[in-house]
Amino acid sequence: MKVNNLSSFNPVQLFRAPFQQQPAPQSRAGPRLEAKGQIPKTPSLLFEIELEDAPVPVESREDNETQGILTNFRSLAVPWSKTEHELLAEWVSVQEAEPQQNSSEALTALAKRLRSKGYPVSVRSALGGGWGGECLRNLRHSFLVCTVSGEKHPGVYIIDPAFREQFDLAHATPRYQQILEAIPSTFVGTEARLVALVCALCQEIQSVFLEQNATLPPWRDVAAQLSKWRPRRSMDHPIMHSQDASGQDAAKGPKPRPSHDLNLIAEWAAGVRPLALMTWWAAQRE
Repeated sequence: MKVNNLSSFNPVQLFRAPFQQQPAPQSRAGPRLEAKGQIPKTPSLLFEIELEDAPVPVESREDNETQGILTNFRSLAVPWSKTEHELLAEWVSVQEAEPQQNSSEALTALAKRLRSKGYPVSVRSALGGGWGGECLRNLRHSFLVCTVSGEKHPGVYIIDPAFREQFDLAHATPRYQQILEAIPSTFVGTEARLVALVCALCQEIQSVFLEQNATLPPWRDVAAQLSKWRPRRSMDHPIMHSQDASGQDAAKGPKPRPSHDLNLIAEWAAGVRPLALMTWWAAQRE
């Protein structure tokens, strides 16, 4: 009988499985012969298990959706082209030069600055008004219309330093307040993009009143809000350069008119959700 003592005890043996040569499996064709020098295979201790994906919290999904909506709103409101960025930079310069000006004075100062840079620009005033309840749907507002010619980014651009404040609500929901804060105070862009942005914001306003079980005022309707920038009756005040004697140079460039395409955009936008509308406009930008 073999007697083990402490001198022959190896603690590593506790972490090793005893090696036993397994006999080769027998098959119907007879015993399987192992090749000379081949290491016999031992059964693996690894096994597969299925792990379920951790559920995504509801709050996380809502936050992601909200961030996507804010990004889409912001992408519609910020300048797209180099020309739009240049026009916005001129407005920033006017603000820095005369920060104490009121909105009307600042608008005129911006128009004069753009005209001195060679841009044909005019101050367009929506006259609003009408018989009976029409005055609640034909609203007054003033903004700049700038005509840019040339090979790069030609067209008619709207510059409205008071754009965002047109959508202020006294009792805004947290969601709507986030959307409004994501939009720059000044809009510089094309009329088509402005129409899409106004339609999307008006749908958010409608959701606010529905959530609060309140009646939507007529002046908060999509058509009423669009009347500020696409009025039935308006008056243009061309800004003449100091060297213009007769004002002919300031009158150059086509006067923007509501096009059939913009009417279709407004009608189509009234029946879709803002996220779908802005996703479509983001695709047009690419």
